[in-house]
Amino acid sequence: MENRSAWLIEQGKLEIRNIAVPEPQDDEVVVRVEYVGVCGSDMHFYETGCYSKGPIPFPHILGHECAGVVTKCGKKVDSLRVGDRVALEPGAACGQCEQCKSGKYNLCHHVQFKSVPPYHGVLCDYVAHKASLCFPIPDGMSTMEGALIEPFSIGLHAAKQAGVSFGKCAVILGAGCIGMMTMLACRAMGATKIIAVDIFDSRLKRAKELCADETINSRTEDCAARVHALTGGLDADIVFETAGSPVTLKMAAPLCKSAGVIMMVGNIFGEVSFNFWEIAHREIDLRGIYRYCNDYPTAIELAAQKRVDLCGMVTDICDFEDVDAAFRRAIQDKEHTLKSVIRLV
Repeated sequence: MENRSAWLIEQGKLEIRNIAVPEPQDDEVVVRVEYVGVCGSDMHFYETGCYSKGPIPFPHILGHECAGVVTKCGKKVDSLRVGDRVALEPGAACGQCEQCKSGKYNLCHHVQFKSVPPYHGVLCDYVAHKASLCFPIPDGMSTMEGALIEPFSIGLHAAKQAGVSFGKCAVILGAGCIGMMTMLACRAMGATKIIAVDIFDSRLKRAKELCADETINSRTEDCAARVHALTGGLDADIVFETAGSPVTLKMAAPLCKSAGVIMMVGNIFGEVSFNFWEIAHREIDLRGIYRYCNDYPTAIELAAQKRVDLCGMVTDICDFEDVDAAFRRAIQDKEHTLKSVIRLV
């Protein structure tokens, strides 16, 4: 049986190779992958040849956002059956450390996360994964939506940790994929006013189509003045930084009301210059998140109930044979490529 896999063989180059179909461990299932989303971290690995700990050990299989159909079950698996459609949560925590035992398994230092070296990703026809991390997809929900549950869970975790609720006003700094997913989560959780901020009008247009109440182009408008006006002088209850940029981090405090929340969602690597006084003297709560924790069931339920339009995020669907071109296009045209999805069936 053929098992095509997309290997990053050097910086900026993917190559399709055929590998053996995996056999499941006792607590695993084998999944025939149908869709894989292209994540920003995948693009970073592809473009730079590096990850957080240094150079990627080539060759390496990318991808961690996926869904498909169970084709084989391990001996101890009784929660799933062959033919079940599932979304895969890609990180397997150790279950033994303090973080895991306290319920914060997303902070486990021993997590085995697919696509992060030394663990290969899911850009393959068949992958083996722990059955406990494979969540059934309800009827009426596609496996492409299933592949988008992973990035949506990030937005959902951010909204939950920030305390989004009915009546809250949220500003989303960055209308890329994670910014849009955060925006959808805020709406599903009852946020009354959502303001999306970006420098590209095409992204702001899509944000308005999805669920943003107002949009601001921060390159051409005074963002702080607009937020102040749109909130009747109150400013935002919660400001989400989702762009992963020192620029947007600096923008956050003036947009946030006193005793409000700034939620760090984007990845900003390295040191940044920041005026802490703007936060401290107004008792603004600065928070951060890392991935997600116990969010897949809720994310799937919201998608299944059509309370969020995950497919509205997809701008490109590419066949597996074109995976290298899909990565290049996503990197070269970030303005218009909101979410690329690789179709393996």
